[in-house]
Amino acid sequence: MKEKDNNFAFCFKKASGLKLISPNDNLVEVYKRKSRSALNMLNSAIEKDEDEWILDTSYYAKYFMAYALFMKAGIKSEIHDCTIFALKSIFGEFRDYKSRTMQGFRGFKGLESGLSLL
Repeated sequence: MKEKDNNFAFCFKKASGLKLISPNDNLVEVYKRKSRSALNMLNSAIEKDEDEWILDTSYYAKYFMAYALFMKAGIKSEIHDCTIFALKSIFGEFRDYKSRTMQGFRGFKGLESGLSLL
């Protein structure tokens, strides 16, 4: 638990780290569109056996969806490690979210259902 507290302290102290902001539904929609676009590119990469792009586009589709969730909750983070840490720490504790959405972060099909959660 102490490591978790230290990570939160680090992330809130850094200038570009975690910040609480007003939720922004406009940015939620922007990041959802970006996620859908990355999913479209992922489908293309899969169809064309572009192995080098499959991992990248899958990752960005998931990351943009995570950021949409942050905007909905009023959280801003510009440090990658802080974003991932906060995602696991804050949202990973909700059973319903964890069972449906965290599974989406492990696979492409689960991510599509995550779009409907927002």
